[in-house]
Amino acid sequence: MSKRILQDYVISAREYSSLVLHREETLRVIDVEGKQVADLVGLSASDKSEKLSCVCSNVLNGTWKLTKGHVLFTNRASPFLSIAEDKVGLHYSGGGFCSEEVNYIRYKVHGNRNCADNLTITVWE
Repeated sequence: MSKRILQDYVISAREYSSLVLHREETLRVIDVEGKQVADLVGLSASDKSEKLSCVCSNVLNGTWKLTKGHVLFTNRASPFLSIAEDKVGLHYSGGGFCSEEVNYIRYKVHGNRNCADNLTITVWE
């Protein structure tokens, strides 16, 4: 059975997008050009203090190698998302992402857009 596509985005490198995902809807992420990173933040629509948690997801799945069949949990250990398919096979789920400070230490450059900026911009636009 094919599923109807509700929204289709192409997100340029160093850019962002946000959406509200409802129960039974599927978020599909495709790395069109390869070697890109998709940082994901998930917040509960009913309580913004409940959020997707890498730590809880790793502990409750018993692995940091999250893949098809695993459930992603919130900071309150509630099931939040499930992984229905995985064509990559290895994902980092330690919770870190680039920021102004990290990029300066790594590249000695100030003022570039980064993951932390993008995630801050997208939260409840």
